[in-house]
Amino acid sequence: MSWDYIQKTNRCMKHVFGLILIILINFPIKSQIVSGKIISSANISETVEFVNIGIKGRSFGTVSDERGDFRIDLTGKSDADTVIFSHIGYYPFICTVRDLRNKRENNQFNLTLKAKMMSLDEVVVRNRRTKIRRLGDEPMNTIQGSFFEDKLGCELGTVFRFKGKKGRLKKVSMKIASCTYDSLCFRINIYNVAGGVPDTNILKQPIYYKGPGKYPKGYVLTVNLGEHDIFVDQDFAVTFELIKDLGKGGLNFPLTFLRRNTVSRKTSQDNWYRILGTGIKTEVEIEK
Repeated sequence: MSWDYIQKTNRCMKHVFGLILIILINFPIKSQIVSGKIISSANISETVEFVNIGIKGRSFGTVSDERGDFRIDLTGKSDADTVIFSHIGYYPFICTVRDLRNKRENNQFNLTLKAKMMSLDEVVVRNRRTKIRRLGDEPMNTIQGSFFEDKLGCELGTVFRFKGKKGRLKKVSMKIASCTYDSLCFRINIYNVAGGVPDTNILKQPIYYKGPGKYPKGYVLTVNLGEHDIFVDQDFAVTFELIKDLGKGGLNFPLTFLRRNTVSRKTSQDNWYRILGTGIKTEVEIEK
């Protein structure tokens, strides 16, 4: 191989690499970040807080903030993926990633969720004697766990076996092993169970826990449910969902090895996974 041939080859390769570099520099890179605001069809001046946004069957998603504002990065997502906007009390909005990209204007996508017409169940008032049935296991303080990750829409909960008389949920609690956040904010979800994991959310309105201040080791976080009139007559699941960026810090809770009845998922449209027990407890009021 002659020296002239090598030089010509090197010059040719330099031209090729130069052309590739020019193409890469001038190639239009479009932002895949979509942001917007979610409002209610019942009142166009009312925004919808803490709306779940996620891709069906994927551990990808987010939650809108208290003002209904959201921001989601669709970079690398398939046009055919299904995006779901959902909130208790509203019909879900379902579209493809392609639709979301095409309908945005200047990377903005504002959405109006259609409110459901809620019918009140018939309430029969009668004198009756009741008792409290306590469900759940006492955790071990020496072993700790946490949420899958601090991602908005991540849920952690327990499946409760429940048979017999119809019961009214009174309260749910979760013991804290350690917490370095300045405050906590959760959404409490109640599900029917199918195949051993949560299925349909049975709530008609959202239930939140918003607590400022420090939480010492051993603190029992309790949410009263009595005023919501939630009735169960079969297996059900109670979950805590992260809906707000809590800033710097961490949250741990004691685990229990008695049953593998704890479930979790990374975002609102992800699949459920079974993990070690967390010691979440609930109380159900039933007739004697």
